[in-house]
Amino acid sequence: ISCMNYVAHIYLSGNHDEVKLGNFIGDSVKGRQHQDYPEFIGKGILLHRAIDDFTDRHPIYRVSKNRFQPGYRKHAGIIADILYDHLLLKNWNRYSLEPIDRFIRHIYVISILNLPILPGRVQKFLPFMITRNWLGSYKTLEGIDSIFQRMAKRTSLPAESDFAIRIIKEHYNSFYKEFNEFFTELIKF
Repeated sequence: ISCMNYVAHIYLSGNHDEVKLGNFIGDSVKGRQHQDYPEFIGKGILLHRAIDDFTDRHPIYRVSKNRFQPGYRKHAGIIADILYDHLLLKNWNRYSLEPIDRFIRHIYVISILNLPILPGRVQKFLPFMITRNWLGSYKTLEGIDSIFQRMAKRTSLPAESDFAIRIIKEHYNSFYKEFNEFFTELIKF
C-alpha cells in the first residue's frame, strides 16, 4: 500500500504543475521509471521520495505513527499520513494564502489534463478520487474514516477504522502539535 498524504506532497511541490504532478504520482513510479517522464515530472517523483524518506526518519512523525501500531502494525504509517493531510487541511490558512478548494480543484484539473501519461494505477483510481473528492474529504474525521473503510475493502489495510478514529480523538491535541512542529521542519527541508 502506498502512502496517502497527497495534499502534503502536492503542497510541498511549489508552484510548478509538472513537479506537483510528479509528486502526486510518486508512489506509483518505481525504481528508475522516473526517467521515463518529462524532466519536471521526474523531479516531482524524486521530491516525493525525498519527502517520504525525511518523514519516515523523523522522530516526531514516528511518535504519531506509533500510536496506530496496535491496530495497524506495518500499515500504521498510512493512517498517520492520512491524519497529517487532515491536519494540514485544518491548518491550511497557516500554510497557504490559496483557498484549499481552489488548490484541490487545480490538482484534479492537471491530473485529468495529463491522464494519458499517468501510471495505470493512478488512471484507475483518479475518477473515483475526483467524483468522491477524496482530497477534500480529508478535512473531516468522518471523511478520513470513510477513506480508512474504503482502503480496508480494497487493500491489505486492516479494517480497524474505529480504532484509528478513537486514537485520533483521544490524542487529537498531541497530533495537532506534532504535525505543526513536524511540518514546519519538513517545509524547511
